[in-house]
Amino acid sequence: MPTPDQLTTSARVAVLIAEGLEEVEALAVVDLLYRAGIAVDMLAVGDDLEVTSSHRVTFRCDALLADAHLADYALVFLPGGIPGTPNLRSTRAVTDEVTRRLEADLPLAAICAAPSIPAELGLLRGRRATANPAFTGVLEDNGAEVSESGVVVDGNLLTSRGMGTAVDLGLEIIRFLLDDAAVASALTWITQPVWVGGSMAFLNAEAARTHLVHFEEGSGPDYAFKICFIWISVLAAILSLSRAKWIPTVGAFFKLGFIGLFVATAVVHALENGVQPLPRSGFAPTREGFITLIPLLLFAFLGFESSSSASGEMKDAQRDVSVSVLRSSAMAGVFYTIPVLTILLVIPPGRIDGISGLLAAVSTVFSVYGPAAPVMMTIAVVMFTLANIGQGAAWMIMSDRMQAMAAADGSFFGGFFGRFQPRLGTPVRVNLLSGVVSTSFMIAAMSLTGSSAALFNVVLGVSITTYLFSYLIVIPAAMKLRVSEPDVVRPFRVPGPDWVFCALCLVTTAFVALGSWVSIFPGTLETLLGVGYDFSQASGVSYVSFEALTLGTLAFIVLLALVGYIRGRRVREYRD
Repeated sequence: MPTPDQLTTSARVAVLIAEGLEEVEALAVVDLLYRAGIAVDMLAVGDDLEVTSSHRVTFRCDALLADAHLADYALVFLPGGIPGTPNLRSTRAVTDEVTRRLEADLPLAAICAAPSIPAELGLLRGRRATANPAFTGVLEDNGAEVSESGVVVDGNLLTSRGMGTAVDLGLEIIRFLLDDAAVASALTWITQPVWVGGSMAFLNAEAARTHLVHFEEGSGPDYAFKICFIWISVLAAILSLSRAKWIPTVGAFFKLGFIGLFVATAVVHALENGVQPLPRSGFAPTREGFITLIPLLLFAFLGFESSSSASGEMKDAQRDVSVSVLRSSAMAGVFYTIPVLTILLVIPPGRIDGISGLLAAVSTVFSVYGPAAPVMMTIAVVMFTLANIGQGAAWMIMSDRMQAMAAADGSFFGGFFGRFQPRLGTPVRVNLLSGVVSTSFMIAAMSLTGSSAALFNVVLGVSITTYLFSYLIVIPAAMKLRVSEPDVVRPFRVPGPDWVFCALCLVTTAFVALGSWVSIFPGTLETLLGVGYDFSQASGVSYVSFEALTLGTLAFIVLLALVGYIRGRRVREYRD
């Protein structure tokens, strides 16, 4: 078929056309790829460029399979149909290429009856796939984990049920071929295990140590609690979504329940005991306050754009993405503002710190329960811990899946981490890697000297840094694509003229760059502005120790991403 006027990638797709194929399954995918700017060659399996479908529709292919070199194609697609599929199955060149690709973990797509070909070759054992209902038995008999989903992606294997899901398969192939991540993906992904093994593990250990079971800071039980918290979150991510999708949902309900209980009790406490004064002068902005708060404010709202990653599955992405972004950012503002304001009304400012301020406020207001206060506090801390486990699992589910897709794309260790466990439907290898990273980061942070509050502030700073860094790559990339490839079909496009979009990108990038600098090198900007700042006194740890952990973490992430990208070269070569 004609090559698109404007290519979005150098990757090419080979569609293998055999007599008796289902024409819609082939042409629907071909049409979508053309519209997305992806070059496609329809290769006739027989001796004639003209091929007749199962419904007696004749069309002309681009070349004969015998004259093509399939290793040059990023992806090979097998349409279904009868007798098209048996004709593909009986062609040695086809079965050899299918075998070569799946054994080398290289991209292959098949629809309807065609997934039976790799199944009969013994190549789908232990892998998740789908097919026309009449052929799912073939998949099961040959050890595949059969799904009823319209499209199933298992690493570099894409399968679909039939004609009715051909469009969905085409969109998934587009997403697969145009997604390239590497360092930006690694930075986004690794923030979650750093956050779970850092701030969340430290915060929940402090809560348990203070209000549930008493153990010494830095003791064996302290390490054990943090390790258990990390791996329970990892296990929840591994079990979700097919077996334990309720875990993030229950965690969200516990979070809302905890906040609701705290705020309601604080109202009763205020009616009985009054509130802390909030002088207007305390809200006046200062240079040092502005500098310090920028990273925290940015971090509080990061992630609201995540809904755009699912735009390909939305019925009206142009409307739904905008609504979800506005709604989630507004909700983030509300759910941050109300608890913080409540804490300020209950606890004197001098007694508030990053790790115990919230629970200290909860303990204070729970005095209204009288003798039942300890029991209520225990319930609240349990709700708090379970909410954080659900939150940690939800973050890992999202970020680990994104990283697994980057791996399948050849941007992270050549697809090894791009495999999804057949029964669970989760990227178990990436989940386990997240657990190892979380545990390693926790142990590294614990090696620093300082109080729990000090270490919490340190690991929070590292978490913010890794997350912000990813946006320094993503935002300029979005601006470049908007300008250089304006005609690419996308599920969602930010409304308005290009210059407005570019201006917003420049402003947000500037803020992210400022926040990143403040997080990595605290105190330097204050010094330039003539503001006195003593890092050791403010944070509770030495500047050298902080920078060692922060820069060491960033160096590890970049090295991991680059090594992973290099190791994925073989996959990318076949895609390109």
